Amino acid sequence: PYRLGDIVVRSAYNECFTFLFMPLVLLGLLYLIENDKRKFYLFFIIGCVGLLYSHLVITMYFAILLIPFVIIYHKEIFKKENFIPLAISCIIIILLSLPELLPMLEHKLSTEYMVYVKNYMTNIDYMNIFNNHLIDYVKILSDYSWDIPFYINHIVITMLLVRLFFFIKNKKKDKIEIFLWIFTLLAFFISLNCFPWKAVPEFLYFIQFPWRMETMLTISISLLAPLVIKN
Repeated sequence: PYRLGDIVVRSAYNECFTFLFMPLVLLGLLYLIENDKRKFYLFFIIGCVGLLYSHLVITMYFAILLIPFVIIYHKEIFKKENFIPLAISCIIIILLSLPELLPMLEHKLSTEYMVYVKNYMTNIDYMNIFNNHLIDYVKILSDYSWDIPFYINHIVITMLLVRLFFFIKNKKKDKIEIFLWIFTLLAFFISLNCFPWKAVPEFLYFIQFPWRMETMLTISISLLAPLVIKN
């Protein structure tokens, strides 16, 4: 429902494209771990470039939430044979993204572009107002003409909780599922009204609306919930 709200209520079409490109980045990294360099280049480069052109702030947050993935798979990622593919892909991503990055840098250096004016586009008040409460994820309103549907399908929530039960119970845990649960919990926590925004660097305020983290939350949930059929 949140994605539909992004399209119909907010007309945030660029933000909607991130639903496509974030999984591609993750898929590319998994192919790197599996030593399939051709598919790594394809998915990782398309995913990163697509993200950068779609929404810079969500790209930044997605990169931050990928840190647990890098930690979990550090031995597989930072092998000698992966350094050149990683360097080549980063160079290609930067070159393909220059039409987006150079104008942004020009605005930053040559003018008082409002995005970079402190407390103009966003501030601590935004963080404390535009967030979610726990009830928002389960409560269904009667009219969404002017409201974004934050609730998560109750069947999906049930599937997710059942999967979490078996994940905790299972002694042998898959690395990718460990990462997805960490990713989900972090995105969920950042979106909530209890997140300590005063304790984090101010550049993170660029997200403007913490409930935007549901963009990432819906992706990880859509990957985790179907795993219940494994049990």
